[in-house]
Parts: sequence; C-alpha cells; structure tokens
Amino acid sequence: MVHLVGPEDTPNPSSEREHLISAAVRQLVDAPLKKRYDFIHKRHWYNFDYAAALIERIDTVRRYAAMSQSSIGLRVVAPSGMAKTAILEHYCDSRRPYQDRSAKVTITPVLMIELMPTRMGGGDLVGAAYEKLEAGYKRGTITQEMGRLAKILRDMGLQLLLIDEGDTLKDMREGAMVDVLSQAKWLTNRLKIPAIFSLTPPAAGFFTRDTQIDRRFMPYHIPPWSLSDAFAKAVSTVMAYMPFPDPPEDSIFEDAGLRFLLAASRQETSSMIRLIKFGATIALEAGEPRLTLEALKAASEVWGYGDPGPL
Repeated sequence: MVHLVGPEDTPNPSSEREHLISAAVRQLVDAPLKKRYDFIHKRHWYNFDYAAALIERIDTVRRYAAMSQSSIGLRVVAPSGMAKTAILEHYCDSRRPYQDRSAKVTITPVLMIELMPTRMGGGDLVGAAYEKLEAGYKRGTITQEMGRLAKILRDMGLQLLLIDEGDTLKDMREGAMVDVLSQAKWLTNRLKIPAIFSLTPPAAGFFTRDTQIDRRFMPYHIPPWSLSDAFAKAVSTVMAYMPFPDPPEDSIFEDAGLRFLLAASRQETSSMIRLIKFGATIALEAGEPRLTLEALKAASEVWGYGDPGPL
C-alpha cells in the first residue's frame, strides 16, 4: 500500500501551495535521473478532497467529544486501496504528543492501534493497545486489564482512539467479534472519548447487528473513484509532484488518459498513485517531457494490472 505521508509542512490545497510544488519540480527538471526518481518516489502527502473531508469530520467528532464528553465515534467504510490507513496515520502524526509543563506530564491526544487477530479466531483490542503503548500486558482477567488500560489512557490525556485493520472482525468467531466491539464501547464510555474504526464494506455489516454499537460508531462512507472532476483534480494533485518540464495539464489529462488510469487502477487511490509514479519513471527514461498514455500502459503491465479493456 502507498503511504501518503510526506512533507513537514501542513497540507494546504491552495493555489499558493500548488505554485510552490511546481517551482520545486521545475528545479528538478535538469537534475540527474536518480535525483528525479528519488523525488518521484518520496512519500508525499496528497491532500485529496475526500481525505481533507474525512480529516475535518474526525476533527469535528473530537472537538464535540471534548465539549460534551460524548463517546460517539465513526466507522470509516471504504474499499481497499482508498488510503484509509494513510489518512489516519497522517491525522495521528500531525497531532503528536506534547509536554504539559504545568502538569509535568506528556499528553498524547490521539492514539492509533491495529486490531489484532489471535489464534482460533479470537480478537484482542486490549492487547493491540498494550502493544502500541509498549506496555507490559500482565494477562490478568479481561476486566482487570481493561481497567488498567483505561487508567493508562486517561493518564495520557487521550482524546481520540483510532482503530485500524477493522477488517480483522470478519475473520473472528462471532463471540470474539462481539467482545472486541464491546471492549471498544466500554473503553470509550469509561474515558468519555470517541473511537474511529477503519474497515471495508464486508466488515461494516457487523456494526449493524447491535443497535447500541450501530449508534455508537456512526457510518462514514468513502466511495471508489469515478470519472469525475474530483478524480481529475486528484490526478492533477499527484502530477504536481512529478519532475517534468511541461505543466501537468499537458500530460495525461485528456479523456483517454484519465479513463485508462481509472480503469487500470481499479478505482483505487493507492493504485492510481503507483501507476502515475512508475509511469513517470518510464516516461523520464524515454526522454519524454510529460507523462504519456503509453508510459501509463507500460507501468500497468509492470505492476500486473494489464489492459483494463475497452475504455
């Protein structure tokens, strides 16, 4: 999966930021190929509209919880390849722990954990949290360990819990799946904070089996890409980082190029970025001043996507 984390500056979709990106790219146009390759394959943060909208929604949930002590969270539902993990990682990384000098403690406002499956189809939300915190899991009763974890998180000043790999739920036994969701509900109740689950549609159905769980984690859907202005803008955002002498609009933005990219990437963000990056590499090696449809097709073959068929 492509991780969309990158520049130290705060993402800004304004024309000023796009100008700065283009200026940086222009400086690379005559640089050695290796330097341009390194730039292409850096892990950048691409501030797509849907990513910005999700970050804004998460921020709204966190602010509301802080004001009202609400524990109402979200379940972010999107197909694989839509960079759910990368967006949550970026959100967490941009809200790092800080020192509260008056209280002489380190505050961790956001914690991101990965839901872990266990042998025999079980699940362990508490163990996943302890592993992330690098804290010793004493293996007492689940009630004891839940209480201990709640105290640790409260002392950290936690305001939001991000739970990735929610698809693990569909691989669990029925009872284990219920236990994990109940643990998430109990923790958020005890701490008066929201939790955000990240998962794909097949796992989302488990949340609707229990009315309280369904209401606790409100659905937030991210659809796959379609041929639209939003997709063209997303492609343009990635292309702004490619070190070509010609401006991005002179590259693949004709209808045929966008249609091919949409089909070959299977409407996924991660695949779209991967194809653009490797297509750019192939175009540079061929001496092209822009990303061409032929280079995209070659990149698609390299990555095993093949010909998507009639466009």
